[in-house]
Amino acid sequence: MITKKDSKSIYHVLNLLSVFEEHNYNIRMVGGCVRDRLLGLVPKDYDLATNAKPKEIIKILTARKIKFIKTGLDYGTITAVFDSGLVEITTLRKDIETYGRHAKVEFGHSFVEDAARRDFTINALSEDVNGKVYDYFNGEKHLREKKIIFVGEASKRIKEDYLRILRYFRFKSRFNLIGDNKTEEDIKKNRDGLKQISPERIIKELDLITSSQHNSSVLKLMHKLSLWPYLFPFIDESNLNSKKFFEKSFTFIEKINSFPSNIRLEILIATLLLLEEFFSTAEQNKNSKSEIDGVCKQVKLSNRSCKQLQTLLLEYGYLRIAYFDRANDLLFVEKIERCGENFFQDIALPFWTEFSKITQEKFVLNRLNEVFENEKSFRQLRLNTPPITAGFIIEKTKLKPGPKIGKIFKQLRIAYLNGKISTEEDGARYLEEMLKIAKNSFI
Repeated sequence: MITKKDSKSIYHVLNLLSVFEEHNYNIRMVGGCVRDRLLGLVPKDYDLATNAKPKEIIKILTARKIKFIKTGLDYGTITAVFDSGLVEITTLRKDIETYGRHAKVEFGHSFVEDAARRDFTINALSEDVNGKVYDYFNGEKHLREKKIIFVGEASKRIKEDYLRILRYFRFKSRFNLIGDNKTEEDIKKNRDGLKQISPERIIKELDLITSSQHNSSVLKLMHKLSLWPYLFPFIDESNLNSKKFFEKSFTFIEKINSFPSNIRLEILIATLLLLEEFFSTAEQNKNSKSEIDGVCKQVKLSNRSCKQLQTLLLEYGYLRIAYFDRANDLLFVEKIERCGENFFQDIALPFWTEFSKITQEKFVLNRLNEVFENEKSFRQLRLNTPPITAGFIIEKTKLKPGPKIGKIFKQLRIAYLNGKISTEEDGARYLEEMLKIAKNSFI
């Protein structure tokens, strides 16, 4: 049944269901979209299953002039393309052999066999064009009871595809579901299989877990089941097993939902790396740019995420230095803002505040307050165009454009931000004094 909550995509989905049935094929919505509709949620995407073979699916879509992509032809998946989104159509399948992350499949005709391939009972539901829900493994009951239960024997299903370990925690986190001790013991016994999962996929699942509402309890459970070394290979295992490290990690993780969902993974990684540095007895900086770049490559973070991580880690060191110059504080904020508008106030400031409270770095807390007050009081000054331009400096010094002009401009801008320059005339006098004092040595 269509409700007001349904997205525009549902109309294309229902049209597809009708079209395939007109051609005498069985077809249904399957998996997460059915689960979400039962929960009154709008599905992000729709998956359909049919007894039509891939060539037959393509023939029908072509005849109806529906755009499509041959997404996974060998596995029977064709993606229909609509303005409202993509709809995956997959031929019914059954597993012949499984290899931990890969499976040899055979096209089938049974929705029961296809449902049996699904990981959890709440994902093994299907729905036809009339809104009738088919439930072969008590998924609706488990959904009402907020339980997450594997279809079949948990240990066997995990060994078929070790990604199911992470999917288990993703759904627990998203829907606040209840597991059971036996299943979680099976997960712990099979945790070595996570080595078969690519870093990209682990990061994707971690991102989904941390962006969900119930992430704290789930991350704590994952730690209890000794999964963290597989999730955070860049942190020394002795730290991950340390009680002090764990306690301080979770003091922060319990506050992670105060941050936007799309930055929580980066916040979590930054917390762990800063804590490792905090507990380290080594003299070398564990969070140098090269070290952070290494972490980004190891876990396959996007360029955007890596830049945010670098900013949160590298710039924290500025707060440990006794600068009391408002210009440097304003330039510091400006540097942080390169990650995005209001990144300082919305992300960096609350993160560093919470972290310095956890580590009891009172000096850092005081510096944060100073930086914040300078930004609040002089933000508009920072955003204004200074009265001195590069062209003005070139005219006065007769220097050619280049790095030297940049150095002079930065010095003049610092003077401007500190209130020593407010007009072009002030700038000319200040520049003349600079040249006299330095005797041109700085250029």
